[in-house]
Amino acid sequence: MKTNSFRGRDWIDAEIDFSKEEWETLIDVALELKRRHAMGEDQTHILKGKTLFTMFFNQSLRTRSTFAAGIQQLGGFHVDLEPGKTYTPARKGFDIPYKTERIKDVAEMLDRVGDAIAIRMYGPPAYWIYGFANATMKEFAEFAHIPIINMECDKYHPTQALADLITIKEKFGTFKGLNLTMSFAYSGSIEKPRAVPQSVILAATKMGMNVTLAHPEGYDLDPEVIEICKKKCC
Repeated sequence: MKTNSFRGRDWIDAEIDFSKEEWETLIDVALELKRRHAMGEDQTHILKGKTLFTMFFNQSLRTRSTFAAGIQQLGGFHVDLEPGKTYTPARKGFDIPYKTERIKDVAEMLDRVGDAIAIRMYGPPAYWIYGFANATMKEFAEFAHIPIINMECDKYHPTQALADLITIKEKFGTFKGLNLTMSFAYSGSIEKPRAVPQSVILAATKMGMNVTLAHPEGYDLDPEVIEICKKKCC
């Protein structure tokens, strides 16, 4: 489905804010761009002259490298604003003199010189307050007129969910009638947020898949997420 409603929109709670048809469009476009790249065809420079700022408050290999490579392959520029090497953007009440800078000031400045801001934040940088990182991204969106992209927060990881759906579409050709099981695996780190399972089950149910969630007792997902999934299934 073709749509012209993407321009200028934030990608923060994308599993909720974007329609099924819009997700289908994104998946189809991504598969076409991937095909062109694999075949060695000339890459469309749809992002020619565009600048993406990234902020990784947490470590990253796959997301950091793919965002940087992706925008450059499409003709744009990537600028990594590593927290600690710049004044760290901070919400009101969490300021530290000479170490942080108000989000409003950062967002308005980057808005003037760039075309999008992508942020990853969860765990310690978000003070282990559930929803803090998500709210931080939305505060950026409040003061910047350019799109804010969620590269994983403490609630959602929409780019991961999109990548997973692209793989499913690539391998199976459809979502209808497919079964998806989201189960938890052991991790030696306590810093893993609920973002990935929450985003994946939201996106999968949006696309009409049959979703099963399996996790240890006490490791429940956000009740709001579960309720949205149930409504999509009915």
